[in-house]
Amino acid sequence: MLISPKQLAFAGSLAKERGVALATDFSTWSMNQASEEIARLLAMPKVGVRVLPEGIYFKDGIVYKVQVSGAGRSYAKVLREKGGFEYDNTAIKNLSIEDKITIEQAKAYGVQYGVCVVCGALLTDAKSVAAGIGPVCGKRI
Repeated sequence: MLISPKQLAFAGSLAKERGVALATDFSTWSMNQASEEIARLLAMPKVGVRVLPEGIYFKDGIVYKVQVSGAGRSYAKVLREKGGFEYDNTAIKNLSIEDKITIEQAKAYGVQYGVCVVCGALLTDAKSVAAGIGPVCGKRI
C-alpha cells in the first residue's frame, strides 16, 4: 500500500517542527517507508527546543534533576528540601550547561538539608550526611 494522506500530513508537520525538508516525491512511498520516516522525524528534537544532558544542575540555591523524555525533550525536576524531586514545567527554560552541579555544591547542599542531591533520598548514615551525598550516588557525579 502507498502512503496514506494522514501519514503524509503527519510527516509534513513533523518535518516543519524539526526544521528539515522531506523527500520530494512521496507518491511512490509505501506505508512502511512512511512509518520509518515518521519514526526518524520523531527521534529528532524540535527546532527551538532546548536539550540539556541528563544530570544534576544547581542554580540560585536550587537543585534540579534534568531528564530527557522518550520524545527527546529535556525537562527538569526540583529537589525538595525534605527529599524527592518534583516536576517543574518552567525550570528547564532557565538552566544551561554551565549550571551542571559540581561535587562541592552537591556536598554542601546535601550537608545542609540531609538529602542526596542525585536521587533525592533522605540521608541517614552519619558518613553520608557528613559527605552530603550517598556512597552510590557519589560515584555518579
